[in-house]
Amino acid sequence: MKRIITTLFCIFSMFFSLMAQTNLPEITFLETPPEVDGVLDNNLSNLPVREFVKVDKSDKTNPDIKATYRLAYTRDYLYVYVEAETDKLCMRDLGYQNGDGITLLLANPKPNQVASEEFYVLGFSPQQQSDKLWQKQVLVYKNDDLVVAALRKSHFEAKIANGKVGYELLLSWEEVHPCHPWFVKSMGINLCFIKGIGDKQVNEYYMKFDKNILAEQPKHEYATIGFQAPKLQNGFQWFAMLSQNNALKLDTVSLQIAGVAAKNDTDDVSVYIHYGEGERASARMISLALGAELSRQQFPIRIQELQAAGYLVKWFGNKYPQHGENGLTILPQTDLVRIASQVEKLRSKLADGSISTLKFHLKSLAETKSQLKRYETAAFFRLNYTFFIELLDAAIKGRDVIAEKQGQQRRAFVSAIDSTLQPYSIKIPYGFKTTKNYPMLVFLHNNGEDDKNVLKSGNRSNGSFIEVAPFGRGTDNCFAKDSAQTDIMEVIGDVKKNYPVDSSNIILAGYAMGAYGALHTFAQNPKLYKAIALFSGNPDLANKTFGKGYTDFADAKNLKIFKNIPVFIYHDKNNTSYAYASILEFVEKLKTAGAKVDFYSDDNVQGDLNQFINSKYMEWLNKFSAK
Repeated sequence: MKRIITTLFCIFSMFFSLMAQTNLPEITFLETPPEVDGVLDNNLSNLPVREFVKVDKSDKTNPDIKATYRLAYTRDYLYVYVEAETDKLCMRDLGYQNGDGITLLLANPKPNQVASEEFYVLGFSPQQQSDKLWQKQVLVYKNDDLVVAALRKSHFEAKIANGKVGYELLLSWEEVHPCHPWFVKSMGINLCFIKGIGDKQVNEYYMKFDKNILAEQPKHEYATIGFQAPKLQNGFQWFAMLSQNNALKLDTVSLQIAGVAAKNDTDDVSVYIHYGEGERASARMISLALGAELSRQQFPIRIQELQAAGYLVKWFGNKYPQHGENGLTILPQTDLVRIASQVEKLRSKLADGSISTLKFHLKSLAETKSQLKRYETAAFFRLNYTFFIELLDAAIKGRDVIAEKQGQQRRAFVSAIDSTLQPYSIKIPYGFKTTKNYPMLVFLHNNGEDDKNVLKSGNRSNGSFIEVAPFGRGTDNCFAKDSAQTDIMEVIGDVKKNYPVDSSNIILAGYAMGAYGALHTFAQNPKLYKAIALFSGNPDLANKTFGKGYTDFADAKNLKIFKNIPVFIYHDKNNTSYAYASILEFVEKLKTAGAKVDFYSDDNVQGDLNQFINSKYMEWLNKFSAK
């Protein structure tokens, strides 16, 4: 019996030890938001000082700089204050990644601390340069989608004061919908503070150690934290959100309101639904009563008379000046199974490539619909469904819009590897003639991206090329594994099958990861490509990313295949992924190997080409234009 009791005691001790590591003290409620200037307000000195659980140094000789953090929240914001015991503030490009800066993760916590697939990853950097101010506060990921969009309602500042550096953040709850402490018992949070050391080194401080907090991956780790119940000395505070942000017109949608008051009080809340163009579709008044304890209430809003479209729902307090808004998508009724059977009946009317493209779009619609979460608007699904129905209706009437389309579209083919539908993007020159053979530009995407946005840039070609962007079976494979090379060859084959291509005039290009992919792709079929263009690349990226076993194009012996090949290279001098000095060495090795290199650089930081360099790129590309 004594042994059983001892064993149980050990199990419970281990359990509570794990709980202590993953469940942190509640986050303090503040009645009003602090001033954000990088200095801790005097009245916040009693906020609990929290220690980071892990410090990871890029170099073991980095100095030991102590850093701590404090957390609080208000109705409208999450407050984060990080303090480092140093008088040096580092302002590097993408400081939340390279120092100084903060990466913050908010996640929907799962039972038993299971990694969550629902999260926001946000980055904050002290920036003063006008062309980098977007990096000051940015949404990096939403779930597994790379977003990289500036946060407009949040506030971040850093400042040296009293021999220390303070980093102060107010994150607007509206910008991380539906995260709000008044609607959940706890939230998954992780925080990484990265301190720049010297010219290149960093110390990384973690709330919960996750070296991949900024990496593209479908799930993330977090610590579970609760929030202190709000108590007001004065006033009447509430926060509202829709019960769901996409719905069928027969669904019930409610406005959820959580709030608290210093004393029992009421307010009338006006709720308006606006069409996407701004016109008012409906209105109603809600009587809201609040007391000293936090309460949550739901008020149904009528959507039955609304058509399938996008709407904006707005609400305003009449006695107390509080307001907010949410997007709402009314979804069309869909029968994707019936539509799939219609597509199959069109084989006699459409080209095989058009059938494959329709089937791919239909598959994508089904996947998007199945993955749609209640708190997400569904403009992407609704608009793509409408576009698909237009394509289908045209096909039923005997017109192959997919085959005729000029400009950009996303096509698909049936892969010979596994019979799956694989996508790629293509841009057909305006004024396209089927009697003329066109040169082809194959442009490979960067990591964390896919093919969809590659050709939207205006500087890929001069408008006389058929531009193609393969998906390559992944967003982070350097085009060196996962059958990416087979995918590229099948894309080229599918384009040749459906469009008049000059097979002797195919140019290969890529940006960042795609630049390494272009080198690797050229090496697989050096006789297929007439020239190659590399933008902000690393010639040894696959080995750096996946470990040894891939071709290192920084090694001169691997560059012999580029003899007499025109190579255009752009690399910015401040590139943090591959040093400028290293790219200069690579250029010299290419020249020694006999490549015809055109090399350009500037002080831009992994951005678009400046006007002069873009003109030089177009001048270089014009040598291969259709005559």
